Amino acid sequence: MLTADFLNHFSKLEGPPVTNHNTRHKFIDILVLAFVANLCGCDDWEEVAAFCKIKIALFKPFLELPHGVPSHDTFSRVFSMIDTYHFEEIFVEWMKGIFVKSKGEIIALDGKTIRVSRVKGSHKGIHIVSAWACKN
Repeated sequence: MLTADFLNHFSKLEGPPVTNHNTRHKFIDILVLAFVANLCGCDDWEEVAAFCKIKIALFKPFLELPHGVPSHDTFSRVFSMIDTYHFEEIFVEWMKGIFVKSKGEIIALDGKTIRVSRVKGSHKGIHIVSAWACKN
C-alpha cells in the first residue's frame, strides 16, 4: 500500500506539540490514515474518520493504532496545527522521488481544499494534492 519511502519522508514532519496527557494517537498514523482516505475520495474529516473505521483491517498490518481510529475532531485539530510550509517541502521532495522512479512518465495531479478545515479568523485551510502515475 504505502511504501517505506512515504513513511520516511513524512516522518520528518513535526507533529503538533504534545500539551497534555490525552495524546492517544501517533502522528504518523494520523497522516497515513488521512492520506489514504483522501486518495479514496473522502472530502472532510467526518468522511475520513468513517472511512478509516470501516477499513481499519486494511491499516492494522502497518500502523500501530493503539486506540483505534482517531475521531474527526482529532483529525481536524491535528491538521490545523501542522506547519503547512514544512508539509509542502516534504510533499514536493516525496513527489520528486516518485518522478525519478516513474522515469519521467506523466503524473496527473489534482488539488482541493478540504471543507470545514479552516480555523476561524484564518485564511488557511487544508489543501490536498492527489497524484497518479498514469503508466503505473
